[in-house]
Amino acid sequence: MGAGADGDATLRALAEHRPSSVEQLDGISGIGAKKRDAYGEAVLGVIAEAA
Repeated sequence: MGAGADGDATLRALAEHRPSSVEQLDGISGIGAKKRDAYGEAVLGVIAEAA
């Protein structure tokens, strides 16, 4: 994820949208293909654990 305000916006969007698939990460601002491919599964795991 990005740093500073951009990172905060990404985290807020993840919390609001709670994506459950790697494909759903495509709609999150601040997560492009490179970050999705590198971190997508880990991010989804954190979101699932927080449910």
